Amino acid sequence: MKNVVANKLRQIFVLFLSATLCMSSVPVQLAYAGEDGSVATVTEQGADAAQSEGQQSATPSEGRGDQKADQSAVEAQKGNDSTQGDNATTTGADAVAANPDASSTNGMGAAVATVPSAGFIKFVYTDYAELAPGDTQSIVVGFESVDNASSGTLTIKNDLDGSTFEVQSSDTTGSSLLFSVTLNGEGEYEISSMTFTKDDGNSGSISFDDTESASRTFTVTQLAASTGTQSSDADGVELNVYSMDDSGNLVEQESGLDSVSDIAKAEEESSSSRSSGLLTTQSISKGSDGMLVIAIDPGHGGVPGHDDYDSGAVANGAREADMTWKIANYCKSELVKYDRVRVVLTRGQNESVSVRDRVIRAKNNNADVLVSIHINAGGGVGCEVLIPGTQSYNGGVSSKSIELGNDILEQLTRLGMHNRGLVRRYIDYDARYNYPTGEHGDYYGICRYARWYNMPGIIVEHGFIDSSDYNNYLNSDSKLRALGVADAKGIIKAYGLTLPNYPEGTMFRLYNMYTGEHLYTQSIAERNNLIDVGWDFEGVGWTAPKTGEPVYRLYNPYTSDHHYTRSLAEYNSLQRVGWSGEGIKWYSGGSIPIYRQYNPYARTGSHNYTASAYERDSLVRAGWHDEGVGWYAAS
Repeated sequence: MKNVVANKLRQIFVLFLSATLCMSSVPVQLAYAGEDGSVATVTEQGADAAQSEGQQSATPSEGRGDQKADQSAVEAQKGNDSTQGDNATTTGADAVAANPDASSTNGMGAAVATVPSAGFIKFVYTDYAELAPGDTQSIVVGFESVDNASSGTLTIKNDLDGSTFEVQSSDTTGSSLLFSVTLNGEGEYEISSMTFTKDDGNSGSISFDDTESASRTFTVTQLAASTGTQSSDADGVELNVYSMDDSGNLVEQESGLDSVSDIAKAEEESSSSRSSGLLTTQSISKGSDGMLVIAIDPGHGGVPGHDDYDSGAVANGAREADMTWKIANYCKSELVKYDRVRVVLTRGQNESVSVRDRVIRAKNNNADVLVSIHINAGGGVGCEVLIPGTQSYNGGVSSKSIELGNDILEQLTRLGMHNRGLVRRYIDYDARYNYPTGEHGDYYGICRYARWYNMPGIIVEHGFIDSSDYNNYLNSDSKLRALGVADAKGIIKAYGLTLPNYPEGTMFRLYNMYTGEHLYTQSIAERNNLIDVGWDFEGVGWTAPKTGEPVYRLYNPYTSDHHYTRSLAEYNSLQRVGWSGEGIKWYSGGSIPIYRQYNPYARTGSHNYTASAYERDSLVRAGWHDEGVGWYAAS
């Protein structure tokens, strides 16, 4: 699940350097200055030992509007390129001599080697990529090899005027430090270096110059205030932290991080432990009218090349927006086969719609639940469901979302996907997003806006577009269909849906969005087959009598269109000119007229049949010709 836009709420950077850069100067090591002025050295294998060769990464660019950027290759050398054993250990003085430009002092005259961030920094996290003057920026720095940091100081440069300033840490977990700074001046700010002190009094200095400046900069501008950038970016549906796993792979860490402590903890926990400990599920019931309206949200979208186009994640020649559209429609096609269910989509195939407007569309269609479809990025594997939190405000959405999320995950894991579990996150840093109860808002926009309408809103992440998940689950329509059907099965289980028991003579109406044709059939098998290949099921048109005047159906192979007639003579003559006769499909009889309209401008789908006088009159006002009554129905 990220949105490729310039302004994003959460900017998570993986800071590492190709091992060739590290080895071209000095061995990767860090020098700590003690209180007595002595220098203790700690040799790190850093980027060389931790990374494996040829790993791929995708950098998130999130506003979510839900999302991800293009995959980028990250190359690292094996640890056997570095100096080993006794030869790897040098004094702090040696390190400074080898790289004199990287030296500093710890305030007591002791030399401290400033080393590249590669191998020492696991992640850098910033609240905003763009913020307004007077807003507060929070920054979290996570260590790769330090677990007892007590404090730190960041040096930040304003590229507009070249000035620099320092920010003291405000919290620590030992393996990570939290910094908060209120910025009043406009400009582009760059995180340039950091010093830190450990519990034992030793200190260190790290430079971020080995990373691209774009990965450690943020902008302060009045435009952020005037355009509501932060509010828009908070619509984001997922927060991702990227780091190196034990095998040296770039992976996305689990979300649901509420503080510096949680961010650091997420770096240390296994995905299996993060997937456990869910709340007890509760049953889900349909609305009082018995009709369940399900809104399916295909994440991202728009017209490629347009300014508002949101591709979502892009990797392996595929775009998230295209894949979510297919998964959503496959899910819809399965759900509409069930009794007393109506399914709506929140966007058209080439529409770009904000997160808030997607929720509003769902509510305007009286949706009981909103399921947003996404694909992840960042080199991880598996599926996860982002759900609203446990706040008391419209609190029923939480228990409903837990059951629904778990049921969908159960179906996806049956396909072989790794279960990353349920994920929650809150906006605990900005009271503007609080609910009327004073409780923190949900971070994910789908969850937050849906809660305002007392509607469960969840986000389903269907694997990673830039990992082995792509070939396993995402690289063909048949695999995307399996994901959509799995989503539907989870919804079916959660809401206890059942297949309808149609009375004999029930006429189903389907629509082909590509040809404009409406098709009518009594056959459940034909209905389901057409739904599976992409036709829209529009419900029951009428009920035909068991006997009466035959209604014949023909197919024109040249226009891919069907025709219906009560005239046996017409039926036979059309077959003589190349139409395919499909026999008697139902009977005409009873007192309910089925009106026939003709579209003189259509090549296919030129006829429409309906029991609704309102639909007939609306089409006539739009330019269709009224051709009277086609046949009669029992009800």
